Amino acid sequence: MKQTCPQCGEPVSKRWLLFGSPFEAYFCPRCRSRLEWTPVRYLVSFFAGILAVIPVFFLAKFTLFSVGMIAVYFVALLISVALMILFTPGQFRLARSGHFKPKEDQ
Repeated sequence: MKQTCPQCGEPVSKRWLLFGSPFEAYFCPRCRSRLEWTPVRYLVSFFAGILAVIPVFFLAKFTLFSVGMIAVYFVALLISVALMILFTPGQFRLARSGHFKPKEDQ
């Protein structure tokens, strides 16, 4: 499922989806609508953070595994977290303040 702007349907930046913070404003490049995170996005980010800590736990507790096995597990985990972030619907909405109006060229 492609993440799109609820106002105009323009695809949302994958960089903002993967690395954006709740305090970082995102403006749609087409209609200039400001998007903000929803509680779903906070929950997805929380679970992504928990999943990212699991390999560290395995390294500390279960050193019987080879480093190569943990590296493969970590890469698979990163891919699954990225897919979870990119394809979970309802992570953002139009900001309550409405549209950003750029300065007029004079």
